[in-house]
Amino acid sequence: MRVQTAGLAIVVLGAFVVLVVGQRSIGTHRAWSTGRLAALAILLVYVVGVAHYTLLPLRFDYAIVGRVAPWSVLREYINLAPGGYGMPRDQVLANIVLGVPFGFGLPFVWRLPAIGVIALGLLSSLAIETLQLLGDVTGLSAPARSADINDVILNTLGVTLGVLGFVVFRAAYRALFGGYVVKSGLWSHFHETLVGSGPVDATT
Repeated sequence: MRVQTAGLAIVVLGAFVVLVVGQRSIGTHRAWSTGRLAALAILLVYVVGVAHYTLLPLRFDYAIVGRVAPWSVLREYINLAPGGYGMPRDQVLANIVLGVPFGFGLPFVWRLPAIGVIALGLLSSLAIETLQLLGDVTGLSAPARSADINDVILNTLGVTLGVLGFVVFRAAYRALFGGYVVKSGLWSHFHETLVGSGPVDATT
C-alpha cells in the first residue's frame, strides 16, 4: 500500500472543511474571516506541495514492518556537516525557493514576529528531515531520501527571504493604499494585514 499526494490532499481538504464548519458554530467575534480562511487554504496547498516533493510517496510493505535498516546503510543517507558534500546548483535553488512561500504566506494567517516566522520555518524543515530519516529507518520511504543539514539551512534561508519579501511588499502596499479603508469582502483581511491593523503582523 502507498500513501500518495492525492490521499494527503483529501485528508487536508477534509480537515479544512471541518475547520470552516466549526468556525460557523462559534461566535462571530472569534470566527476567522473569509479572507483569513482563504490565506490558510493557500498555505495548506503549499504544505501538500512540500510533502509531495519531500516525503511522498510512502510505501507500506507488511513484509518489512518491524525491520530496521542497519546503521552502516543509514549513515549514507545522513549529512550533518554544512557543505559536507557538493550539491547541484539547481538543488540549492530549489531548497531556497521551497521556503519562500512559507515566509511570505504565514504572516497572512497568524500574528507572529519576523523571528517567529523564521523559527517556525527552521523547525518545519528540521521536522521534514527527521521524517525523511524515519522513513528510511522504517523502510516507508519509496525511494529512500537523505537527511541533510544543508537542506535545513537553505530552506530557512528561503523562509527568511520570504519574510523580507513580505516586509517589502507591505511597505509598498502601505505607501500606495494605506489611506484606504476596506471593511468587507475577501480582500479586507489581506488589506488589514498589510496596513498593519489586521490579525497578523510579521515585523513586530
